[in-house]
Amino acid sequence: MHISASLAGWSRPFRGLTAAYAKSRTLGTRIHPFRGLTTAHTRWRTLGTRIRGPVGVTMSTSCGDIGIRLDPSLAPETVNSFVFLASEGYFDGTVLHRIVPGFIAQGGDQTATGTGGPGYVIPEEFPPPTVPYDRGVLAMANAGPGTTGSQFFVMLADGSLPLQYSIFGWITEGLEILDLLQEVPLGQSPTSPDPMPSTPLETISINEGAIES
Repeated sequence: MHISASLAGWSRPFRGLTAAYAKSRTLGTRIHPFRGLTTAHTRWRTLGTRIRGPVGVTMSTSCGDIGIRLDPSLAPETVNSFVFLASEGYFDGTVLHRIVPGFIAQGGDQTATGTGGPGYVIPEEFPPPTVPYDRGVLAMANAGPGTTGSQFFVMLADGSLPLQYSIFGWITEGLEILDLLQEVPLGQSPTSPDPMPSTPLETISINEGAIES
């Protein structure tokens, strides 16, 4: 998966959001609820029989490139779904909608509100205690049991989270880019769960996705 991101002027905090939401409604005929849900779920499950080894991801941002390795041996259902959504263009045009300095950077929500999802949920695949939420870890966000969908986060620093978020990959190159992401100006969103500002005021957009061979 190749992810490109760019920073827009902070005076236009959600440039491209309308287009991303419109795209999500269009994709609804294929991978969102309503007509496409059963097909999407079936295709996701079928894809799972084909992914056996690690999957490479390059996240290209205006701050630099970040190399990520997805590990299906640790979280097969999660990796299968992530690769499926990326191959369907689900992440194209979305943004990193949440940054908590010293904690996480979160994306994977086409509505950029923190409440969006792909129209289906995947099983939680909690990591063993020997796999901590350290800096550079890629994990799935959720709002409680049975709510894991498309939203993911990257650990910006070592953390002590409870083992309630599926870890499915790690940053292998470009860890220093995480420091630059934390310099983005932040504001307060009415949909944010955070007591402090965590909504980027400079748009960090995911422009395209392509699975690496």
